[in-house]
Amino acid sequence: MFTVLKAGLMTLLTDAGRFGQAKLGLTQGGPMDPFAFELANYLVGNQSDSTALEMTLGGLHLKTDLTTWVCVSGAPLNWRIDGVQQSMWQSVQVRAGQTIELDVPETGLRSYLAVAGGFAIAPSFGSTTTVLREGIGGLDGNKLKVDDQLCVGPMHATLRKQALPETAIPQYQQELVLRLIP
Repeated sequence: MFTVLKAGLMTLLTDAGRFGQAKLGLTQGGPMDPFAFELANYLVGNQSDSTALEMTLGGLHLKTDLTTWVCVSGAPLNWRIDGVQQSMWQSVQVRAGQTIELDVPETGLRSYLAVAGGFAIAPSFGSTTTVLREGIGGLDGNKLKVDDQLCVGPMHATLRKQALPETAIPQYQQELVLRLIP
């Protein structure tokens, strides 16, 4: 289990999204950066749609009571385990009793933290994705707050350290170009 010590600006539980519920007026939701979300899950041995944390502007601090593997991906930020700097886009082992701290991203908005086995959250309308506007998914449809408890599902594989090759790590640009065809 992970305990939230500091929730950051907006940290949500998310999976691949809520499909087939538009007839009920429900939003699909899911990760804003599917590439980063899926790779974080892959690097800790999860299915690509396993529940992970999506952090908007970082600031999340967690304490774990189990030994497992985690991966941080997405918008580049500094993150530490018990004060020791860690690298993004790779699986890192965290031990029971350790604290994970994620800073504000250098560029971009959203980063992801995946844990081996995924976060064990009861689905709402077929998905664990938090949608604040509709108050569904995640933990009672809300963003994470201090003292929230996050259970972890069973690991699906024997894990070892894995990393995305440096040449495959996306470069998040400050300036975006939107092309339109009138």
